[in-house]
Amino acid sequence: MPDIVAQLKNWGNWARLRPHYGHCYSIEHKYIHPQYWHWYPQEPRVEVDQLSALAVERTMRHIPYLHRLALKLLYVYRLPVRTTRRAVCVPYDLWEQFIWDAQQMVVNRLAVLTAQKPGYILSGIDGFTARTSGA
Repeated sequence: MPDIVAQLKNWGNWARLRPHYGHCYSIEHKYIHPQYWHWYPQEPRVEVDQLSALAVERTMRHIPYLHRLALKLLYVYRLPVRTTRRAVCVPYDLWEQFIWDAQQMVVNRLAVLTAQKPGYILSGIDGFTARTSGA
């Protein structure tokens, strides 16, 4: 199980750190006070395995809504367990089983998609097949 937890944490970092579009075109939000880094030290940069994160992202569409929401709230938004339980309406005593089920669904979907269709997970990336087909 630690492998899927690591993959889900990697997916959460990828989903949180990827560039977001639709921001306003003003440059005022880019101003940083000269002493900003003195007040708030920089956080270490997180290395993300993009292919693994993309594989998890592709399998998330096959997971039931409440399980997908719970995983997204835990790993992408990093909400506390109590808040996540309330959002998906799961009682305290069933929470561990609910999360375990959601993680197993991701494991099973990853296994099915990679076993039946090896190129399926990466087939939607523009340019990826063009680079690998020439090699």
